[in-house]
Amino acid sequence: MKKRNLSVNRALYKNLKSVLQNLFLLTGALLLCFLFLEAGLRLLVSVPSHERPPTSFWQPHPSLGWSLIPNKEGRWENQEFSNLIRINSAGFRDRDYSLEKPEGVFRIIILGDSMTEGLQVPLEQTFAKVLETLLNGDTVKDDFSKKKFEVLNLGVAAYGTGQEYLLLKEYGLLYQPDLVILAFLSLNDVLNNSLKLEKSMAGTEWERTYRPYFIPDDNGDLKLIPPRATRIPFWENLYTYRFILQKIRTAPRLRRWFLPQHTERDFWGLYNPRLTPEWREAWDITQKLILKIKKEAENHHARFLLVSLTNRDSFIDGTFADQLERYAPVNWDIDKPDKILEDFCQEHSIPFLALTPLFRDYLKKAGRPIQFHYASDGHWNTEGHRLAAEFIYKKLKEMEGVQKSLDNTD
Repeated sequence: MKKRNLSVNRALYKNLKSVLQNLFLLTGALLLCFLFLEAGLRLLVSVPSHERPPTSFWQPHPSLGWSLIPNKEGRWENQEFSNLIRINSAGFRDRDYSLEKPEGVFRIIILGDSMTEGLQVPLEQTFAKVLETLLNGDTVKDDFSKKKFEVLNLGVAAYGTGQEYLLLKEYGLLYQPDLVILAFLSLNDVLNNSLKLEKSMAGTEWERTYRPYFIPDDNGDLKLIPPRATRIPFWENLYTYRFILQKIRTAPRLRRWFLPQHTERDFWGLYNPRLTPEWREAWDITQKLILKIKKEAENHHARFLLVSLTNRDSFIDGTFADQLERYAPVNWDIDKPDKILEDFCQEHSIPFLALTPLFRDYLKKAGRPIQFHYASDGHWNTEGHRLAAEFIYKKLKEMEGVQKSLDNTD
């Protein structure tokens, strides 16, 4: 009996050993094939690497994701404009300003994205500089040192509200501002603030890789997710992985099977009267970030103003609503984001300025077509920047504290 058991055990051991040897050989063969494939792709095939911020004016940043390159000079142009750009020594598209605020100066900083950054127009025609000129009247024309108002442009392309909050804490407050203006672009800011939405339907690869995100935590607050560029999984650096992903993205049928799908209706959900849970969460994150910016400003004795910018000319003349009808028979509301922001600001006593209805009234009174945005590029042209500055100037004249400073310049 013992001999029989021993024989059985030996047979099982032999079979198990054979199976393990075969698995080992198979694993080794597969690994060897993979290594040959990886080496071949690296040598013979052009495979997209991890995208990084466009290097003409931007660079990776450890906490903000990306930033403008200090003292960088060059030309920013397309078929609609051509501008010579200089980034200041602090890494912003503006003149150089000392961190220490001069005595008797009322200092304003503007947080925003590419619309605020304004590479599409000359520096002096950005709404930040036009606003600065309006605030100072004629005193600046003869002697720059006579300025009593300074308006600092801290806008950086593709920034979301979370990055603007981090920039305010890390850099903006060093300038000792008396007023913080958040230039909010509803077309993409709400989307940029949501990791869930950007994963599925928006943003370039480098934005999703480098952007820091805030996500809801268990205490009803927000938790910071640092830029993913500092924690890229090892397999995403493999050429084989990127080659397969590239093929999936370029094959419609494979893309439908393996990658998240969305419709234009999902993408433009911002204007749908019935927000999906993902869009509601994105708005919740956005509003909490706005409150954080307001609190940070007030903790440093600065006032806060939220300005909602215009998205495109088709939003101003209302034709964008007709375009949305092609995607789905929904009662689209292109002014919905401004309504949400207005209700939110009333609830939290935040000064708020929505530019779209003001631009719309201006266009109606003019009685003729006016282009405020470049048709292809989408950003403000000089007319858009000029009009925005004038409306912000009028709003500032109504704000307590700012009005007193304006009165002292008269």
